[in-house]
Amino acid sequence: MPALDALVIWIGPAAACLLACGVWRRLARRLGMVDRPNHRSLHSVPVARGGGIPMAVVVALFLLLSPIDLDLALWTGLALAAGLCLVSALDDRFGLPIRVRLLGHLVAAAVFSILAIGVTLPLQWVDGGLVLICTLLIAWMLNLYNFMDGSDGLAAGQGLIGFAALAILAAMSDAPELIWPALAVSGACLGFLWWNFPPARLFLGDSGSVPLGFLAGAFMLYLVLEGGVAPWLVVLPFAPFWMDASFTLLRRILRGEAFWRAHREHSYQHLVRSGAGHRRTALIGYTTMLAGGLGAVVGQMAPSTVVEVASFVAVISLIVSIGGWIRKRPLPDRR
Repeated sequence: MPALDALVIWIGPAAACLLACGVWRRLARRLGMVDRPNHRSLHSVPVARGGGIPMAVVVALFLLLSPIDLDLALWTGLALAAGLCLVSALDDRFGLPIRVRLLGHLVAAAVFSILAIGVTLPLQWVDGGLVLICTLLIAWMLNLYNFMDGSDGLAAGQGLIGFAALAILAAMSDAPELIWPALAVSGACLGFLWWNFPPARLFLGDSGSVPLGFLAGAFMLYLVLEGGVAPWLVVLPFAPFWMDASFTLLRRILRGEAFWRAHREHSYQHLVRSGAGHRRTALIGYTTMLAGGLGAVVGQMAPSTVVEVASFVAVISLIVSIGGWIRKRPLPDRR
């Protein structure tokens, strides 16, 4: 795909989303979709939420009106993301039981996994095991993205950089059909970021973070299965998110804590509470995100598996080092 075409695909949704989010910000307050501070919040004033709704509308209209040819798995994945956005929007406004939300997450992840893997029912044992693993990984990616959406500009920045990196990987692999949707989502994140960069005037809400997490997991699986991208490379663009969330969850489990309850123990939360603030936290996060995306692209260009693995190790080592530095920062208030 020519660079100019790719730029148009990216800028178009960005401009449309910037305008749509501005309109939605006013409407959200009238609909009562406002995030009010509580004991675990990192913000101190009420902020409109549900920014994922205008983002989903922009991406959907852009892809439906574009002359693109996507296969069944990708169209279904995008439709599932839209469904998750709708359910999550209801959760943003009214609150839904966690069992309902988790069931929806697992069903969406399972349907996409089955289509992407290309199996037909009844499943063979091996295929069924692979579907189960992929379902759980996508569901985890979906939920961890939601966990990490707690600091101004962080989740939107990860979406901007992460999906752009996946689009580049798609262009470099055997899955060029993924370029359009990945760039469209990245562009929508850019437009939303205008309203979400510190100090945030609009939050993603579950209607934004849940579909973004689902699409991140779904697109990564698609790149591995259809594009032939190595699994250790495809996970790098979103490594800052899955590493922080996974490490925090594991630590809470090992300490015998109720890991399913809301908390403020992620690295990014620690960084904000240590005095770095939302803006500096976002900029540090963007540094690790760019490193992850660059590492994936460099690894994909590499002539050997050894260089691919070296790219993976370098990125993971950098993120671990930054995470260790963050965790060592003292908290002024340990209550």
